[in-house]
Amino acid sequence: MSYIQKNLMANESIVYSTKLNWTLYIKPLVIILIGIVLFSDSFHSINGFILYAFGIILLISGFFSAMLTYFKIKTFEFAVTNKRVLIKHGILKTQSFEIMLNKVEAIYVEQNIIDRIVNSGTIIIKGTGGSQNPLRNVDNPFQFRIAVNEQIENLSFVR
Repeated sequence: MSYIQKNLMANESIVYSTKLNWTLYIKPLVIILIGIVLFSDSFHSINGFILYAFGIILLISGFFSAMLTYFKIKTFEFAVTNKRVLIKHGILKTQSFEIMLNKVEAIYVEQNIIDRIVNSGTIIIKGTGGSQNPLRNVDNPFQFRIAVNEQIENLSFVR
């Protein structure tokens, strides 16, 4: 059971949830590939030991970075409920952000060309009182925004 499911209020249900985008794995994979290239070239080079050592260092750091990225993606939770927007991240040090739907003033989505291709982006939620919280590398950011706006609209019909 996720953090968000455990912390739902009475009569609250999750309407939409998403996660961080898979593109966060690109950097560790590039580091690993460079490490493999240097490691394999070390056997055919005059400076073989230097390339070998550097290749091993890059492989280890790439795998370590990939593991950190995996845990980062698995610990981020983004959800829209029928009452709130909830975001939680972290394992040892957990941070959460919650805003009631009636306190959401605006929600922005920022995407560059690469983000559009991989369906990723930055979401900025502006609450009453001027608070803004940018959320980077969110998967399906426009669908997240649509879910928030639909729930805000549903609140206005209930009143």
